[in-house]
Amino acid sequence: MAVPLFLGVTRAVNANSTPVYKNPHASVDARVADLLSRMTLQDKTAQLIQGDISNWINTTTNAFNATGLTWSMTNRAGQFYVGYPAPQQWINEGVKKAQEYLMHNTTLGIPALVQSEGIHGFLIGNATIFNSPIGQGCSWNPKLVQKMGAAIAQEALALGVNQIFAPLGDLARELRYGRVEETFGEDGYLAGEMGYSYVIGISYSQIAVVRLFLLTGERPARKKR
Repeated sequence: MAVPLFLGVTRAVNANSTPVYKNPHASVDARVADLLSRMTLQDKTAQLIQGDISNWINTTTNAFNATGLTWSMTNRAGQFYVGYPAPQQWINEGVKKAQEYLMHNTTLGIPALVQSEGIHGFLIGNATIFNSPIGQGCSWNPKLVQKMGAAIAQEALALGVNQIFAPLGDLARELRYGRVEETFGEDGYLAGEMGYSYVIGISYSQIAVVRLFLLTGERPARKKR
């Protein structure tokens, strides 16, 4: 009888042990494989769709919508946007509600990416405001831009934001383009050095998203046939 009892205890321990994907000592490949094996099609789809804090926090009144939170974390759990002109405390509390829900009320407990803007300062009231990127480019000072990125990262992290939609990778060679002031200028080398320095600075605590140069901005002229 001792052997079956021992096996039963072993199974119980294994059933309650930490999953491989939550084990920081396991390899990345092992953790990813384990997590994917546990995910349903809906789980995977929900990781790909961007959510929005306004689904559970009214950004005008701060009213909480529990139904909206449940729906969002079921269908748009991978990331959510928080770039609203609302008080810092509202955003912070809304982020905390969402992350706690994901960690404690979902099967897999995967925290979300929390997204906002930050090309010349973290997008929230009373955050530090820096020059627009077109002005940053005029400085020809990548080290200063790196320091700026680190400051933006620190202010964003204080509210639970971990992904910033910046820097902009476009070049200002078409003045009718609506994001000229968001670029570092027309020179590709300068824009690359400034963008690189921004990413290094903000990587202190953030995931930088180098934006738009593949989708908008300057396009080569089409040859006439």
